[in-house]
Amino acid sequence: MLHLHDIDASIEGVHVLRGVNLHLPPGATAALIGRNGAGKTTLLRTIMGFVRLTRGQIMLADQPLHTLPAHQRPGCGIGYAPEDRRLFASFNVEDNLRLPAQVQKLPAAAIEQALARVYELLPELAELRNRPAGSVSGGQGKMV
Repeated sequence: MLHLHDIDASIEGVHVLRGVNLHLPPGATAALIGRNGAGKTTLLRTIMGFVRLTRGQIMLADQPLHTLPAHQRPGCGIGYAPEDRRLFASFNVEDNLRLPAQVQKLPAAAIEQALARVYELLPELAELRNRPAGSVSGGQGKMV
């Protein structure tokens, strides 16, 4: 169950969300619909911890998400796939997957282990590993 209670959020001093309440039971599917600038993306980014909550509570089951830093929230079972893919089109899929770990200077063995796990969870990516990232579909790009 996801429960948002009276949440507010601001971006650069501009109040974008005010008093938002939402209750989704386990297994529910929901769609956020609204005009450009209505706060749909900001709401999702606030749930994920990318935009600071200025008031209210975000609960997932009995876990208070709003108290966790953004990097710990996916461990609770939530995720966010933004519209823009931000892939390096001239790199192949595997190079795009490797890049964040290489920037962090992770050991090669750790990178290989992480890649193996990704390919285990998303076998379609293993089939695309040598394909230029600029040629994958929107859904495939989100998987990357």
